[in-house]
Amino acid sequence: MSGKHFGSIENELRLAGEQLNRLTRAINSCSDAIRITDIQGTLLYQNSAFTNMFGYPSEELNRSGGIRVVYDDPDMYSYVLRTTLERQNWQGKVKMRHRDGRFLMIDIRTNIVHDETGNIIGLVGVHHDITPILEAEAALEKRLVYESMLSQISMLAVSQPWQESFLIQSLAIMGEIMDVSRVYLFRYDPDRKSYINTYEWLANGITPQKNHLQDIPINKLKWFHHTLENNLTIAYCDIDLIPQSNEKEFLRSQNISSLLVVPLNVNGKYSGFIGFDECNFHRDWPEEDIRLLETLAQILVG
Repeated sequence: MSGKHFGSIENELRLAGEQLNRLTRAINSCSDAIRITDIQGTLLYQNSAFTNMFGYPSEELNRSGGIRVVYDDPDMYSYVLRTTLERQNWQGKVKMRHRDGRFLMIDIRTNIVHDETGNIIGLVGVHHDITPILEAEAALEKRLVYESMLSQISMLAVSQPWQESFLIQSLAIMGEIMDVSRVYLFRYDPDRKSYINTYEWLANGITPQKNHLQDIPINKLKWFHHTLENNLTIAYCDIDLIPQSNEKEFLRSQNISSLLVVPLNVNGKYSGFIGFDECNFHRDWPEEDIRLLETLAQILVG
């Protein structure tokens, strides 16, 4: 074979290598995550956006079980694979999981890959993270619901200020919209130095506590009382994290898992508190929930 022919082959290889490098750079510049797998789910290629989206280098992902690892539901992975092989392509929204445990909602488009003879040798997938969009939509919907609740209770406050019906209806609106187990009002009696549970709303299946929570001396709830009297909100996802054992035992006796409590101040003077209980699971109290209850407390006292 002549040197001229060798030179032609080398030139073709060089050009092919340059084309491959350009293609790789172009794919790595995409904001969408792109991956290629064989039909068993083993990663053959992933761009840098895929690595950033899910947190896995391809070697680690393959050691852990391949592409199925980033699917939250193994059955969903099987469905996407089966449907893509049957229909040549598939598109849909899938709940997936980052390496750090975070859930992601991903819009996926998958297509099959053929070899030169037409045999299926793998799948290519393009992943677009729609989590921020869905979170923004959920936050907007939540804000609109909260604004509606504030509007309803404000109108009640104008028409029925401090009437019993106003308080009963307001607690019911809060409980139903916030989807909590219990909503309550406690009045503080400074003369008797005790608390009285004056109003209580309950979700279905929740045991009433009002009759057992009358004339509770503050020495039974010293930390609780001191915190609220200093105009501080109490918010605990897990009541076991409360620093004082007296309060923990008191709350456990009511089957409370999480609570959010806000002080009530009438004419600048501490007069009691309003609170939410969650009895079925440990519930986080995001900042907007805390601010909402603080605003509701101000509306209730006028």
